[in-house]
Amino acid sequence: MEIISLPLQLDRYIKQRYRDGTGMGYVVNRNPFELNQYGVHLDLLDKKGKVYQKIEVYFDQDQRLSQPFEANGRRYRLMLTEEPPKPN
Repeated sequence: MEIISLPLQLDRYIKQRYRDGTGMGYVVNRNPFELNQYGVHLDLLDKKGKVYQKIEVYFDQDQRLSQPFEANGRRYRLMLTEEPPKPN
């Protein structure tokens, strides 16, 4: 299972592109009823920038490591970080 690091920037849609032209867009939200609980809306983008899959990623309360989710037949988890992700 791969862990993907994302910066903890609330309520802002961010796009990332990969060398093959595909990418992802995401927005990190805070649970309005539990201030220390997060969720991420994740869009997977094809080479034309069109969304081909939408995924809701959930986090347990007081956690920055998400529950596992599947995308493109593989399992992942997201890690919310205070610093921007390092370039690959």
